[in-house]
Amino acid sequence: MASRVPMWALGALLLALVGGGAAAGAAGKCSFPAIFNFGDSNSDTGTTFVAFNDLSYPYGMSYKENAKRFSDGRVIIDYLAENLGLPYLESPLDTIGTSYKYGANFATGGSKISPILPAWAALPIPMYLDVQISEFLQFKSRTIDFYNQLKNDYNSSESEFILIPFFFFSLSNQEVMAVVSANDDFYNTSIPVVIEQYYSGLQRLIQSGAKFLWLHNRGPTGCMPVTVGECRLNKTACLDKVKGYINSENELYDQHGCVRGQNKKTKMFNRLWKQSVDKLRAQYPDVVITTFDMYTAKSKIIANAQKFGFLDPFKQCCGNSTVFCGIRQPNMGPLLGTACQDPTKYISWDGIHYSQAANKLVANLIIEGSLTSPPSTPISRACHKP
Repeated sequence: MASRVPMWALGALLLALVGGGAAAGAAGKCSFPAIFNFGDSNSDTGTTFVAFNDLSYPYGMSYKENAKRFSDGRVIIDYLAENLGLPYLESPLDTIGTSYKYGANFATGGSKISPILPAWAALPIPMYLDVQISEFLQFKSRTIDFYNQLKNDYNSSESEFILIPFFFFSLSNQEVMAVVSANDDFYNTSIPVVIEQYYSGLQRLIQSGAKFLWLHNRGPTGCMPVTVGECRLNKTACLDKVKGYINSENELYDQHGCVRGQNKKTKMFNRLWKQSVDKLRAQYPDVVITTFDMYTAKSKIIANAQKFGFLDPFKQCCGNSTVFCGIRQPNMGPLLGTACQDPTKYISWDGIHYSQAANKLVANLIIEGSLTSPPSTPISRACHKP
């Protein structure tokens, strides 16, 4: 018998939480009737589109008009929902014609984990992690109140949806990029604060009843086309940001062409992230926590770009190093940030976000249970203790 467990998801760093008594036998497959997601633009499926600006063409060109995603098509959370037999998630702000029976997506483009970063370090988007969690808890409270009023009209699976959530979480792309690109003083003082805010956010969810978590770390920031492009344009400034992490100018790039010092900083961030996850595991031994190594997953795709059918991994499909994807001349003039003809040949869509083709590759690794801890744990079995 498959257990019926709702899933609340959070983008690029995946966190899953499941209520008590939901798991089947040790070898049983989990069944998630609902997902709630938190994160930034890597998993945003509508909040930015509704609240801040219209992600118009060429965004979504491989999927549909008004795709509401920072890609040419689907993002990782879409493929995870699809694999679990669920519809794609909508933003709680996108209320026209939307059903939240199967969950909601609180992820917001440009959002951060911590509100303490100065304006220059990341986009001034107020939807940082603690706000997203507060939105979810309010959403949950109101849903329970509504259910209690109409519970005679609800079937058992909908009752479980109210009581047993499953979450996914994503580390902030903007935030990690900002801190690893900054000077050492800012990096060394900011990272512990960001990690603590992250840990506190997960604690809030666990204390509200979370029992199963699925998390992932940060991908290789030094391999992003925007990072590599900035170093190629201004080598001196790039060297200044990574001094102390490389021995000479000749070590600026690694064997794959990524900015070595940026990746070393990201690895240090991920080590502190892992320590916070281990601390959670020790503090809450009854909570099952599964992690996915996003850093290794994306590094393998970049190192084997041609094998996967991609062109230069440091080129982007849409826009370039000086003109961002989708930018137009004033007053809706001609499109300046144009897109390539075949996005399936590119890992990066716009220099920061992955293409639909690359997102699907990463999602498949998650679905298969590759690069997880505990080992070989696909999301379909993430409701069991190892």
